[in-house]
Amino acid sequence: MDFKQHTLDIIIKKAIRSEILSLYSLKKTEEQVDKDCRRAIGNITEWIAMMLNPRKNQHNVKFEKFCAAEQEYNTDTYGIKGNIDGTIMIRDHRG
Repeated sequence: MDFKQHTLDIIIKKAIRSEILSLYSLKKTEEQVDKDCRRAIGNITEWIAMMLNPRKNQHNVKFEKFCAAEQEYNTDTYGIKGNIDGTIMIRDHRG
């Protein structure tokens, strides 16, 4: 996928337009949502860069592989139930 700024602008604008009624019902302006989207994209790309280069993070961990998406998680012991968005395998300095 192309993550150039122009492409991201188009994707964000299209996503906002498709949910315009929901935004107004939440009392959010297009500008607020645009700003939130850009902040989230910045956080995601920073995290990806950090995971792909272990010298860029304090824990010296590196992304190895994507394992699964939307796994159901349920524990009676702690009363936690939900879906895990993504499960990844990482490698640290100990291997």
